[in-house]
Amino acid sequence: MKILLKKFVFSSVVGLVLTAHFSEDCYKFRDDLIEKNFKSNFIGCSINEKGSIVALNISNLTELIQNNVLTFPSSLMELTVEDSNIEQSVVDEISKLSNLEKLSLIRTTSNKSLDFKPIKKLSKLSSLYISGSYGNYTVKQYVNPTYLRYFTNIKNFEANEYIFSQEAIYAVSSLTNLEELTFNKCGFDEDLDTDSFGDLTKLKAFNMVGTTQYCKDVIDVYGRNFCPLDEIPESIFTIEGLKKLIYNDQKELDINALEDIGELTQLEYLDLANIDLKEIPSGIKQLKKLKYL
Repeated sequence: MKILLKKFVFSSVVGLVLTAHFSEDCYKFRDDLIEKNFKSNFIGCSINEKGSIVALNISNLTELIQNNVLTFPSSLMELTVEDSNIEQSVVDEISKLSNLEKLSLIRTTSNKSLDFKPIKKLSKLSSLYISGSYGNYTVKQYVNPTYLRYFTNIKNFEANEYIFSQEAIYAVSSLTNLEELTFNKCGFDEDLDTDSFGDLTKLKAFNMVGTTQYCKDVIDVYGRNFCPLDEIPESIFTIEGLKKLIYNDQKELDINALEDIGELTQLEYLDLANIDLKEIPSGIKQLKKLKYL
């Protein structure tokens, strides 16, 4: 099914932007929020070829639900929630979106007491993206591992600008249907046990892209405070079906584990850019299916 063919975006600065054709459903959705004095909560909207809303970008979703001013379209396939404290009412409403395939949580917070079990009902949900980035004003923010364990159906998980504790590593490793795992500018506690990554037996792509430079609890606009995962998890090399491995732009990285890279006999794509690699690991010669290096 083709989606996102037409996109509607509202901005208080640039006014209305509509690409392709007029979108009655998006206009109506936006106008309903304006009429109820929640204009700033609407960020974006996309439709399919039938004109039905398939993607929404909403700010402070909790506020809209608490004030009973929002009705999600049944056709919704992608939902982005920004700048919101996730409460139980939000979890309950999202869990009703039976066609939801992708959920993005950007600059959101939640506590460990919430019941995320209803999320398991979303059988079509295959992708989860979370971001804690505030640009230069980013501070050290840990992933809440409690809710991660309930996204059991997802095949793609990406985290941006978050810190991972041991509990969070275990939570990610429990998502055994994952086919792609991406850490984009993330940080990690010291001395983590990453053996559990080996439980992700369906994984086809493991991407470690950059490291966060905001590992302090206070704002430091200059950054340069790194807390990387300082070694490549040896457990990655036990995942027989892995086809793509990205490990680039890392700080203080122990690359000894790369000696085992020859074990990844299905590997087709390998990116080791911007790491202190003095020589090419000998195991690369064993990667007969490698197409990109």
